[in-house]
Formats: sequence, structure tokens, C-alpha cells
Amino acid sequence: MKRLIGIAVAVIVSGALAGLLVRGGFVRLERRNMTVPLGDRLLLASMDDRSTALTVLELPSLRRVSAGDIGEALDGLAPCASGGSALGWTQRVAWRIDAEPLRAVEIWRSERDLLQLLEVHPLGGAARVLALTADDTSRAPPLGSHLVLLDPAGIDAPRELSPESGYNFWSASAGDVDGDGAEDLALCTWSHTARDPEYALRFFVYSWDEAGDLYPRWRGSRLSRPYYTAALGQAMAGDTAELLSVEHGLNDRQLLVAYEWNQFGFWGLGRTEGDDAICPLGARDLTGDGRLEIIAYARNDEDRRVIALRRVADRWVPCGRSEPLRPSETVDAAPPSSPAPAVAYRAYGRPHPRLVEVHLDRLGADADAQGTSSFAGDAGSADRADGGVPQAAASR
Repeated sequence: MKRLIGIAVAVIVSGALAGLLVRGGFVRLERRNMTVPLGDRLLLASMDDRSTALTVLELPSLRRVSAGDIGEALDGLAPCASGGSALGWTQRVAWRIDAEPLRAVEIWRSERDLLQLLEVHPLGGAARVLALTADDTSRAPPLGSHLVLLDPAGIDAPRELSPESGYNFWSASAGDVDGDGAEDLALCTWSHTARDPEYALRFFVYSWDEAGDLYPRWRGSRLSRPYYTAALGQAMAGDTAELLSVEHGLNDRQLLVAYEWNQFGFWGLGRTEGDDAICPLGARDLTGDGRLEIIAYARNDEDRRVIALRRVADRWVPCGRSEPLRPSETVDAAPPSSPAPAVAYRAYGRPHPRLVEVHLDRLGADADAQGTSSFAGDAGSADRADGGVPQAAASR
């Protein structure tokens, strides 16, 4: 990859991981294969340093439907507003990748380096694409960020949004944090705040106004501990999005921490305690009881696996894991439909794609009695907001 990119929402809901490496305090995703589900099709992007090969596979057979090539190496891939399309980006070009017929259509060319493309829905309206760019990508985090709203069809003119470039946003995610039906935007930043003049990694939440621009909803001084990267995702059943972060633990460990919105900021739901470096892939109800299990990619000194974590009382306990992944394999973060008590994830690598099943092995009181929790309820809380909109007026 040309640049260092944090874990964004695209990683939580789509994409593929070959490994997590810590460089300069940030989590870098080593991507060689990336995937996006497109209805009954799956788009697989396999890349080297010069180009990206695109393959459309039929689900669930994984039969190849079509194949093509982009003469540039993609930096990222994400779902698009159209069910038959995906978003892809190279250093300064935003692409819409259509599955039928397979083609890559340029929708925008930036004057600055692109960090990310993200589908957003301002005030529940038509889907748009948020482009995150930076003036200087030679360091981590990048400096001088800009947010541009694009039309995925490439018809309406791009429009730059107002959040300050000095906040140095480097990763974006979207979700409804308070369940009011309106989507919010979360941004990882390298910035100061009104209460703290020192630059540090922070996490801000914005909402959309009636003019289609952004206003600050919550600009926290810090999470419960320094973090590598964070994004909105789903960890609990319901209509709201939770905050999932990868944070610094003792002895260079990485902790996965979950928070929920409390109208004045976020408070902790739980955190991992094991030795694995864990990255969330998504959440599913594996047993049909209305509760979600967190599906995550886990890596330690011995192997890499896909695991499932379930909340029991005030703790999260491991309830399943896959067989080890092969050294050349990445995993699809959007699993195909599969009945309980197993969830299947696709693994890509040599010699061909295969399904990796995560089997539930410990549930409920059995897991609690064994004391095998890798999540604990005391995750801490994030600081209250410090800017923009008074907290009394924060709820729309």
C-alpha cells in the first residue's frame, strides 16, 4: 500500500485482512485481497504493487462469473449505494466498480491523496459518497484533511464539507449512535480540543444539518486509553451503532474495546483481556436469541483465526473459533448465510478460496462458569464533548 490507513468502517462491514501490523502507533492493514458482497455476487479484488485484478464470483458456489483488471493498484474497496456496485480508490482517483458488466468507472479525480471512500446517507436522503483526502500523506497520521461529498453516479458536482482541516481526520465511519433514525459520522483525528491544546489521537462524532453539511455532535478529549484506531459498528442488538476501538494495553498488547452512546458521550461495554490482537469483522446473531455475537479476526504469536465473542452478564466470553488460517490467506468480513451453530467465513489465498467455519463451543452459564472471558465489563468511559454544539442541544 502507498499509505498508512487506519481501520475504517469498511473493515468492520467488508474487506479482507491479511494481518495487523503496528507502525508508529497506528494499525496498518496489509491487504492483498479485498472483497465486497454485491447481492448474490461477490467482488474479489486481488492486487500487487502495480495493478488490481477484479473477479466476480457467484454465491454460494464461488463460481467465477467474470474477471477484469484495473491498471492501478487499489488502496481500498468498500460497498456502494447500488447493490451491484462497489467503491474503489487509488491514490487520487475515486472509482465506481460495477459487477454487471464488470467495469471500473472514474467518478472523481482529486487534487490531493485519497485516504478513504465511505457511503453516507445525509439526513436519511439519497446515498452519497464521502471522500476523505489529505494534504500530506508522508507521515502518520496524514495532515491537512478534507471531506468531499460525491455523487456515486458522477452526475452532481463534488461539494467540500466544512469540518476544519486542522483536525487531521484520517479515518471515517458512519452509524446511528442514538437510535433516532439519522446517520451520524465518526472521524478519527490527530488534533487538539478546546480544553486540551496538545495534539493527540481523538475521536469525534458529527451529525448532518438540513443544508447537507456537518456539525460537531461530540468531540471527546480521549477514549478510556490511547487508541490505534476506532470506528462505529454494531456490537449489540438494536438500531444503534456502538463505538469499537483498538486500544493500547499493557506490554504492547492490543485491546478491542466496545462503547455505547449515553447522550453525553460514550461509556464502556467491555474489552478484551487475552493476548490476541483482535480486529472486529462484524456482528451476527448466531443462535437466534436476539443477541449479537462479535465476530473478530484474532492474531497471536502462534496463529491467526476468526473468533466469536458473546456477552454473558457484564462480561464478554469467547464462544467459538475457526481453524487456523493459512499464511497466505485473508478473510472476508461479510460472511455468507449459514445456519447456527456455525458461521462460515470465506478465506482467500493459494491455491483457491475456501470456507472457514467458526463453530460455537461455549455458551451461557457454561462459559461463565469456566471463567474464560476475554471481555470484561470495566472498559472505562470516554470523556464528554468539548466543542461546537452544547450537550443539552446534542440530541436532534
